[in-house]
Amino acid sequence: MKIGIVTLHFHDNFGAVLQAWALQRYLCGCGHDVEIIDYRPDYLVTGGPLRFPRCKHDLFVDAVILSIRWHHIRSSFHDPAAPHYERFRRQNMRFT
Repeated sequence: MKIGIVTLHFHDNFGAVLQAWALQRYLCGCGHDVEIIDYRPDYLVTGGPLRFPRCKHDLFVDAVILSIRWHHIRSSFHDPAAPHYERFRRQNMRFT
């Protein structure tokens, strides 16, 4: 059976990468044809658009978006582990 996995595999942390890899490996071991769908929504990768704050909730949402953007910028320049995660993904995981 062909199976496509949708998960947050692109974040550079052990949990995200290990979960995607282990699920793919387990399902392949059961005899299935498995690929991870390489879906990277903009709002999770770079934070998405800011909104004009009309209430406290909008201020909270903007703070979360700015936090995601800051993390994305900081990790793309300063994370020494990022190349290792990317190499592991390339060598051990199948993507669409």
